[in-house]
Amino acid sequence: MKKLVSYILAFILSVFLIVFIMLELVGNTVLKKEYVLDKIEEINYYEDMHQDLVTEIDDYVEQSGLDEFNIKEIFTEERIKEDVNSFIGWVYNENSLENIKSDLKLEIENKLEDSNISLTQEEKKEAEDAINNLVSNYATIVLYDAFVGLIRDIPKLIIIVNKLIVPAKIVIGVCIGIILGILLLLNKFKGFLKYLGVALLTLGIILVGIKIWFNLGVDLANLFILNKAISNLLRVILNDILKTLNFRGIISIFGGIVLTIISACQFRNN
Repeated sequence: MKKLVSYILAFILSVFLIVFIMLELVGNTVLKKEYVLDKIEEINYYEDMHQDLVTEIDDYVEQSGLDEFNIKEIFTEERIKEDVNSFIGWVYNENSLENIKSDLKLEIENKLEDSNISLTQEEKKEAEDAINNLVSNYATIVLYDAFVGLIRDIPKLIIIVNKLIVPAKIVIGVCIGIILGILLLLNKFKGFLKYLGVALLTLGIILVGIKIWFNLGVDLANLFILNKAISNLLRVILNDILKTLNFRGIISIFGGIVLTIISACQFRNN
């Protein structure tokens, strides 16, 4: 009976360890603005976004007649970097996005005024409509404006998760400590090492299994969501998380094997 209880506790211990690792991993990756910005820099996100934007607006600017005002000069990679960083700041509750579209529209309108090209009332109306469409296209590509209904609650969700993650880790840490204490009470130190080894082996196999299962089920190399830039960002973040899980899984398997061997040798010597 004691062995059965110990094996059950070892399995529960491995589950708590998995949850703790996942919480730590999420807290150090997608919940940290600095991590996301580092990955954005790593994959040339701004350059890819600029290419997507240029491809999207080039034809529109020419067809709308705005090309004679050199409007395309406004859509620089530096501007995109600034606005993307503002968007990331909004996601992590550091700023709003209210002024980005109005500032862009104002800059385009000033560009038209500075050109000293006279326009009829009808041409002014057409230019106004074209500017609004251009600003809308920019916001759709750079700020994912078309998906605002899906992403508007992300900042609130991040606030909630950040508030819960530390207390959750503390609770899980206490539970892990309690299980370790019970295992030590139920078994001598040699038996404790054995069941700790079983827990680590289980943990490692599950972590490595998650990576294998994900790689078999998802074609990361051809993952495409919304556009090239966001697809590359999601791909590199997922790869980073999976590599971390795999590494920790291998370390856990190795530690579990070592503890199991040590425990077996001690029992044999006795």
